[in-house]
Amino acid sequence: MKQISVQNACLLLKLLHCLHHPAGSSWAGWVRQHVDIHTLGGDVVGAHWDALRSLLPAYRQITHVGVRDGGATAFWEDRWNGEAPLCSTYPVLYSHVARHGASIQEVAHNGLTSYLVPCLSVQARSELASVQERLCSWVPQQGEDDRGSSLEGDGHRLITGKIYKLATSSTVWCEFYSFVWQCHAEASPHKRRLKSDTISVPGG
Repeated sequence: MKQISVQNACLLLKLLHCLHHPAGSSWAGWVRQHVDIHTLGGDVVGAHWDALRSLLPAYRQITHVGVRDGGATAFWEDRWNGEAPLCSTYPVLYSHVARHGASIQEVAHNGLTSYLVPCLSVQARSELASVQERLCSWVPQQGEDDRGSSLEGDGHRLITGKIYKLATSSTVWCEFYSFVWQCHAEASPHKRRLKSDTISVPGG
């Protein structure tokens, strides 16, 4: 029997991927005019968007980015410089970040220290030098960042069946399973009253 809540979450991940590969989608085109696609921050509100934003950490786990202009890639949270995101490679320095969600383009333009608290620990200062070196080694290129996934098929279409299998298999280990499917964040009293077993998909 299909686990409907998991299946709907997989479909939402597919929508997130569509935002980075609009391919003529009028919905994706509209969204890209109203939000920053790497954070989904913008002038859109509602349960649909809350659900999509809550899946961003899982989406970042299953995608990697070939950076070009750096405008659609989260500097700390996306996988763009090596196998792991910078927030995992340099956790101490990341704990000193005061402004989260900045793109690579923004950090390169404004300077790395402008996104950190004024006083850094000794370990954070040590990590800062390494992160600064990585940032300096990045050379901007023309064109949008290219986000891909090992779980996508032709035309950059995310294969939700593969994600569902990973999320529900008792034998296949999935690094983002526990974060997404076993997350029990406390909801507000109002949201608890409205809790449903399914998540509606925008436009569907």
